[in-house]
Amino acid sequence: QPITYDRAYILGAGGHYDTDISDDVAAAGDLGLYPDNTMTLYEILVGMKSTSGSMLCYPRYPANEWFITLEEGGFIPPTPPTPAAADNNLRYLGPWTEEITPTDRPQVRLHTIKKEESIGFYLYNDAPIPNKVVLVMLVNRCLLKYVPKGSLTDKELERARELLHAGLMARGHWGETVP
Repeated sequence: QPITYDRAYILGAGGHYDTDISDDVAAAGDLGLYPDNTMTLYEILVGMKSTSGSMLCYPRYPANEWFITLEEGGFIPPTPPTPAAADNNLRYLGPWTEEITPTDRPQVRLHTIKKEESIGFYLYNDAPIPNKVVLVMLVNRCLLKYVPKGSLTDKELERARELLHAGLMARGHWGETVP
């Protein structure tokens, strides 16, 4: 049974806010969504909704680096993005929007383990008016277990690699059957 965790933020026109989902008690604005046990994995589905539909959420991993970049140097969104900036269109490079991951069917899936680098969210209000955004996170706790070396067949190892590549390695996909 997943646990729903909501966080709401109100940002002025062109306003921005940095948050992360780590459990770092020293970090301001962290959401504390990392497990305390080394044999636990949290699968987190992230959905968004906002009052104007113009909220952008940039993933950052680690929390202070842009996750989505291209090979060309400097081809990242400006910090903070501003409508008057010369690189105006770069602000649309890689953010999540509520069209991509709505709260009723979130499409963004994150997996966290104990002591992992923090995953950051950089929220930016792209609307000319103040905007409220709600991040809705469905957290599913998955128990891990050790697999003894040599106990899997070559076919099972190949299937595990396929699942890992497809992002389906963890159990608990809200009713989906993991082949």
